[in-house]
Amino acid sequence: MMSPGIAGREEERLASLLACEILDTPPEPAFDAITSLAARLCNAPIALVSLVDRDRQWFKSSVGLALTETPRNVAFCSIAIESREPLVIEDATVDPRTCNNPLVTGDPHIRFYAGVPLTLSDGHAVGTLCVIGLEPRQLGIHELIGLRQLADQVTIHLELRRHHRMLLERTREAERIAQTLKRTGAMTSMGGWEIDLRTDELTWSDQVYHIHEVDPSTKVTVETAIDFYAPEARPIIRNCVEKAMRDGTPWDVELRLITATGRPIWV
Repeated sequence: MMSPGIAGREEERLASLLACEILDTPPEPAFDAITSLAARLCNAPIALVSLVDRDRQWFKSSVGLALTETPRNVAFCSIAIESREPLVIEDATVDPRTCNNPLVTGDPHIRFYAGVPLTLSDGHAVGTLCVIGLEPRQLGIHELIGLRQLADQVTIHLELRRHHRMLLERTREAERIAQTLKRTGAMTSMGGWEIDLRTDELTWSDQVYHIHEVDPSTKVTVETAIDFYAPEARPIIRNCVEKAMRDGTPWDVELRLITATGRPIWV
């Protein structure tokens, strides 16, 4: 049974893996090219891009192995991701971690294993690039260096998938905010706005742009919005905004604002 701390880190690791949206996806040439190169570089009959899920390891790409996944409790790669460093097992029949493994005592009778963890930018190892042999052997230093470099390429592909997903989510969220502000403004004939607390980005409805007499294509931040207020009003509105961002405190104040054309109004 995992301790609470280890269990928490494992949930974070699994979340990072799921964020890549790669499990159970079809083969892709980019990954297949890497496993092919790894097999040739290390003169190994089997090479895998293995992703370690909660109860299984799933192979995004494989050379020399017909399986698409195995239970996690027999996965050499599950051992590899725990150490964060390359794992080399020269003879699996004598290594206490693997000598009783059914993949060693039975088909495919693994003897040699070398795996490099696929560690994402958040520090979580989600799988490995590994090569497997059916005879005991050593891994040369140049083979290990090359395997590390190929693993870096796999990690880059995984990061690209994860960032693409995050970008899509941000785009959808921005579209949702824009539609919400548009509907709110249409119903109330008043303006609406929203702040992204992570980025300090400010989104205005069309009505707010109209009130400020600013072109709707203009990008605004919290600071540029505050600058529209008259000098004596800026400390007041800044304090209101900071309290709202910090603890959600609402405000109801009427202050003098100078539009982009220099027209003073009260809002």
